[in-house]
Amino acid sequence: MELACDIVLNEETFDENGNPIGGDGVVYTFTKRGNCNNSIFDGNNFHIKGLYYNDPNGYAGGMFNCDTYSIYEIRNFVIEDFYQHGAGAIFLFGRNVQYFDNCHVKNGNIGVENDNASAFSYNSKKISNCTNHANIIGANYICGFSLYPDGKIENCENYGTIRGGFRVSGFVVETKESLIIRNCVNYGNIIGVEISTKKGVQVAGFIAVGWSYNAKIGFRIIDCANYGDIYSPSFCGGIVAYSSGPFLIYNTHNFGNSGIDGKDYGVASFIGRVASDGVNPTTKAKIISCTSYSKSGALFIGMVTREGTTTTDNVLEIKNCTLIFEKTVQRPGLVTNWIGIGFKMELKDCYIEVGGEQTSCGLINHENEGASFVVNNVYVKNKTNRSIIYIYLWKIFDLEVNGLIIENDNAYKNSSRYYGEDFSGFCINWKTGKFGIKSMIGKDMFHSTMTEEWLSKKGYTKFKV
Repeated sequence: MELACDIVLNEETFDENGNPIGGDGVVYTFTKRGNCNNSIFDGNNFHIKGLYYNDPNGYAGGMFNCDTYSIYEIRNFVIEDFYQHGAGAIFLFGRNVQYFDNCHVKNGNIGVENDNASAFSYNSKKISNCTNHANIIGANYICGFSLYPDGKIENCENYGTIRGGFRVSGFVVETKESLIIRNCVNYGNIIGVEISTKKGVQVAGFIAVGWSYNAKIGFRIIDCANYGDIYSPSFCGGIVAYSSGPFLIYNTHNFGNSGIDGKDYGVASFIGRVASDGVNPTTKAKIISCTSYSKSGALFIGMVTREGTTTTDNVLEIKNCTLIFEKTVQRPGLVTNWIGIGFKMELKDCYIEVGGEQTSCGLINHENEGASFVVNNVYVKNKTNRSIIYIYLWKIFDLEVNGLIIENDNAYKNSSRYYGEDFSGFCINWKTGKFGIKSMIGKDMFHSTMTEEWLSKKGYTKFKV
């Protein structure tokens, strides 16, 4: 099938509530059409304008009723000036379209009272060279491109504002283990709002939830960037909200204000939560050559946890990354609330800079037993109004530090909120029973609440780190 000309279904444009703007005020409703026999639909870069559907109890929104991959491919297509509102399951092109290429969604609104909405499809195999400008809102499972893709999304951009109560993303709601997102950009704001009982959890720029059960590689995000603001009360990240199992994120960057005003666990600038999958005996998660520039997000990763039974070979590697925390007001740093039984985190060849007025902050906070942490060739620049608790380890099994440089540049030293601790970091290791602080001039120093008498009662010995 081919489109031979532009099609105007309604002259009007529509506001976010579906009210017509311009035209003669007469609005014609279009309901999705039937199956198309495994067809290829080439739009020849023509436009369909004025696609209108408004039934809060209905499920007939979108272009085609493609429940069983009945349309093989849609390409060279533009939909603009549209309004789609229904009870649920609105996918602008069709439910299960296998392939999209050079398709563009412009100047429109999609809304569902309940679950499931996207600008492209429910399930797809490949989406390439496409853009979304639609604003989309619903209760749960809301995204810009495809809810449950299995394949690739390449060279795509999201500009739309996406809002929902649970599992909300600029690109994908949930992954399958083979998904690759490459050379894509999110510019839209992704917002978790309390319009469902789930209250805005798992919100991200690219993937709300990355499932990789029993997978060797898992999902991959390569050469991507997020510029949008990402907000949720819990479990949100500029790139991924929640991952379970192995993954690779490479040369991907977050410049949005992720985790704005987040008060709960798993609110972070890059990934809300990293977990072993509880099925696969190994989880190999890698974040390599990435950047996170956060003006208000509190952490790089919100939580690292183990799912299911104890596993033996779970590694989260963060290598050659740059993490900038500017003007943050919560506890910034690498990760907090780590319940990492059987997990090993490796931080290698990284630069971390923390600024603003702080209450406390650190590389690692609130540890639980059974994990190990390796620091290798890491440079930390402290530009806050106080010193930083850089490694804070409770009941950890193993700690290895090789080449950790901490520079204090206390820009707020003369402010009323400067706390005056002149040490540059400290670490506690409950297994070895050692406690140490190293200042910039190499002196042994203690936090004001941790006196030598307190330490001796706990059985710690003083040493330089």
